[in-house]
Amino acid sequence: MNKYIATTRKVTLWVPAAIAIAAMAASPTSATDWPRFRGPGGRGVLQTGKSVGPILSAEHPSWKVPLVGRGASSPVTIAERVFVTASGPAQDRLHVLCFDSQTGKELWHRQLWATGHTIVNPFSAVAASTPACVADRVVVQYSSNDVACFDFDGNLLWLRGLAFERPLLRNDVGMASSPAIVGETVVIQADSRGDALLVGLDLNDGSTRWIRDRQKEAMWSSPIPYPVDGSKTVVLVQSREALEAIDPRTGKTIANFGHFCDTIPTATWEGETIFLPAAGLYALRAPQGGETMEELWFTERLSMGNASPAADAGRVYVIRNPGILACADAQSGRVTTQIRLGGRFWASPVIVDDYLYAVNYEGTVFVVRLGEKPEKVGEFTWESNILASPAADESGLYLRSDRFLVKLPYPEKQ
Repeated sequence: MNKYIATTRKVTLWVPAAIAIAAMAASPTSATDWPRFRGPGGRGVLQTGKSVGPILSAEHPSWKVPLVGRGASSPVTIAERVFVTASGPAQDRLHVLCFDSQTGKELWHRQLWATGHTIVNPFSAVAASTPACVADRVVVQYSSNDVACFDFDGNLLWLRGLAFERPLLRNDVGMASSPAIVGETVVIQADSRGDALLVGLDLNDGSTRWIRDRQKEAMWSSPIPYPVDGSKTVVLVQSREALEAIDPRTGKTIANFGHFCDTIPTATWEGETIFLPAAGLYALRAPQGGETMEELWFTERLSMGNASPAADAGRVYVIRNPGILACADAQSGRVTTQIRLGGRFWASPVIVDDYLYAVNYEGTVFVVRLGEKPEKVGEFTWESNILASPAADESGLYLRSDRFLVKLPYPEKQ
C-alpha cells in the first residue's frame, strides 16, 4: 500500500497523520444533530421533541457570520459545533470552518490546497459537497476530489487526493456528491464522463477498504445510509442504470432496482419505503434481508428539478418546476396538495417537527405547516444566491449563502 507525504501543494496523495491519532473510535450521533447532507439518515427530517413554532423572519438571528469563500455545501451540526466548507478566493484554496453553534464564534479554520481539477461552472463552487460527521471527527469532500478528515479540534487526521490517483476523475461543471459515514467506512461517490468510482475509505486512516468502477457519466446525487432490519445499515447509491443497496463493509451490491435514476436529486426514505427520483417518483419496498427492491408505485406527477424529496408521517414532498411544492400520499403516490412557492430551487426542503422550510436561489424562505392539508403560513427573504440546503438542530435553522452563515432560532409554539 502506497503512502505519500505532502511536499508541495500539488503532490498530496495520502497523508495518514500519525494513523489518525491512534485510531480514535467513532461513536453515534444524537437524534437532534444534523451530521450530514440532508441530516439524520439523509432524510431531510428532524424531530426536536419540543414541538417548536415556525420561523417566520430573519430579523433577529441568533448569530450571523461572514464566510471566507463561496460554496454550495450545506452546514452540518453536531455536539454544539457547526461545520461548513468554502473555496476561494482562488478555487484551489479549500477551507473548513468550525463555529460554536450557540454563539457563532469561530472555533477554528483550516485551509488546504486542491490537488485535483478545480474548474467548475461559475454558478457553483469547488466546495459543493456537504461534510459528514460522527461524534469525534468530520469528513470533507470537494469537487477537486480531495477528501480530508479532521477531529473536532481541527487536527488533520488524513487527506486523500483521489484525482491524483485517477487523473480523469474531473467534471468541468463541478462535482457535488457528499460523503456518507457508516460504521468505520467513509463512502465516496465521484462520477464524471472521464472516470467514475465508488470507494470505501477507512475512517481511521483514509486507506482504501474497497473500490468499484462505475458507469462513466456525470452524477451529482449522494450516497445515503439506510437501516435494514434494525441490525445493519446499507448505503443507497444512484446511477443512470440503477439504484443499488451497497454493503459499506465490502462494497458489494446486496439489492438493486434496475432503472434510470435522476442525476441531481437524491433518494429519501421513511420506514420500509424508499422514494427514488427518476423522471418522476418511484416508491420502492426497501431491501429487508437482501431481496430485490420491489416497485410499489410510480407517478410522473412528482417529477422534480434539483431539490431532493422529503418524506415524513405518511406523506412525501417534492419541489416541482417552476417552484411548486407537491404533497402526496406515501402509500399510493396520489397528489393531495400543491402549493405555488415561486423561484428557482437548488436547495432541498427540510422538515422540522410540523413545518417544512423551502429556500429558493433568490433567498426567499417559504414556511409550510404540515398536516392533513398543508398550507403556506409565511415567507421571508434573507440573502440571495442560495444553493445550499438548510440544516437544523433542536435550537434553530442554519442557512448558508455565498457570503454568510446564519442561525435562526425557533420561536416558542403558541
